[in-house]
Amino acid sequence: LRDDMRQAREQLAAAEKRNAELERSETQLIDERDNAESALNDAYKAVMGQAPEWSNWFSFENAIDEIELACELWRNQTDDVIQFRQRIAELEAREVTLPPTFWYEHDDLSRDVPVLDKRLVKKAIRAAGIGVKGE
Repeated sequence: LRDDMRQAREQLAAAEKRNAELERSETQLIDERDNAESALNDAYKAVMGQAPEWSNWFSFENAIDEIELACELWRNQTDDVIQFRQRIAELEAREVTLPPTFWYEHDDLSRDVPVLDKRLVKKAIRAAGIGVKGE
């Protein structure tokens, strides 16, 4: 009977020890989950501009999916912006050399008003690869 009591006490002590280990492990998991939720909450807020509203219909997985989608859209827009900026730089780098100005000898215009030959201006613009409308 004493051996049974001693064995029961040892089993009880082992069970209590295991229970304490499980409680520590559970507490650690809860802390890790809370930290992960906080980090995901911060990431979601940074990307989406507002905190997520957790519910049975909106879980961590949904938040991650939304963040991934928003980031993908942002990357695509960023790529577009980069391409647009490159195109703008190309267009701004174009230069058109206009023909020399001239003045009419027998007109009422002041010598301070330069005049360009429209035909030569169009030719210079086309040579730079720019279309001319209204011809």
